[in-house]
Amino acid sequence: MAITVRRAGPADRDALWRFDRQAFPELTEHRGPERWRWQYERNPALGEDAPPVWVAEDEGRIVGQICAIPVILQLGGEALPAAWGADFIVLPGADPRAAYRLMRAVAGHYGVFLALAMADTTRRILMAMGARELPAVPTLIKPVRLRPDGARRILIRLTRGRPRLARLARFACDTLHAHHTACTAVNIALTARDRLTARGADTAGIRIEAVERFEDDVASAIFDARDRPFSVAVRRDAAYLNWRFADGGGLGYRIFVAYRDGEPDGYLVLRRTLPCEMSLGVIAELYARGGRDATHAALIRHAERHFGTDVAALVCATSLPEQQAAFRRAGFIPAHEARPMCWSADPGVAARLAAPGTRWFLTRGDHDWDTVRPVPDRFEG
Repeated sequence: MAITVRRAGPADRDALWRFDRQAFPELTEHRGPERWRWQYERNPALGEDAPPVWVAEDEGRIVGQICAIPVILQLGGEALPAAWGADFIVLPGADPRAAYRLMRAVAGHYGVFLALAMADTTRRILMAMGARELPAVPTLIKPVRLRPDGARRILIRLTRGRPRLARLARFACDTLHAHHTACTAVNIALTARDRLTARGADTAGIRIEAVERFEDDVASAIFDARDRPFSVAVRRDAAYLNWRFADGGGLGYRIFVAYRDGEPDGYLVLRRTLPCEMSLGVIAELYARGGRDATHAALIRHAERHFGTDVAALVCATSLPEQQAAFRRAGFIPAHEARPMCWSADPGVAARLAAPGTRWFLTRGDHDWDTVRPVPDRFEG
């Protein structure tokens, strides 16, 4: 078995789409050619470098792939070409060395390689390459209103791969209707919580406006280099923000800009999950210029009003401590952590990116962390 690794070209598009359907069958409905073109051909950081896909072949048959999401990384006053890895998979039965060779190929091409939400296999390969861990990015959630169908889906997700527990949960739901009882108890507790939650900073003078796209001057004002609460982040100019959220790969993002005394002071990106997913209100990204508490509070309140009680929970993720504190004041609680990693061909760059005290700005909007995650509607077994 001789595995070859090569950069895919435009002539490989049909073969890549067929492989995608084979590798991710549960996502076929949500990963058509239009989504692929958005992610791997229309990214403004690509230039003429499309598609950013490497494949592993066995006698001409694709058995693995890794894709890249090129970005410009802002490190202080320096702009570095970099890439997130995405859609990384090697088919069962293929030479396991293909995974390492694919990762080396794409990382070497971009010089700086980043990973945020990743499988254990990806983490092990990056560690073998000498990649460095970055500070954890916590996911925070705020339960809103639990409904029986939502409670059932939570149990289905929690018992996946555990057939005995799945059978027990199915019995509890189908025979005892325990998910109905649980919803009543949980919602009583949530009502009491909402009455006791402090409202936080005074948001007078802050106006929030829905927009279709980011204007150049608005994005520049919000990310004024003199007033950033971070030292490293993907560069968020209007071109990037519009590609990521306004064009958005079919996820239906809503964009809001906060104005303070008439000047752009922050923004908020929201989406409702699809019917096949858990019922969530996703705060894909939130940012306040200078890390201002009042703007954080106003944007979080706007998200809460936007979703109302139509979702089971609100979910967000951020690496900035001041944002985490603002969410906790609004009643969000930590759920789990992502442990991002970075690799650079230049040891000096790698050391700067992972230096103690380096403040990264990372959210669910980075990488391809915020994507469709279907949950089955039936218990296993």
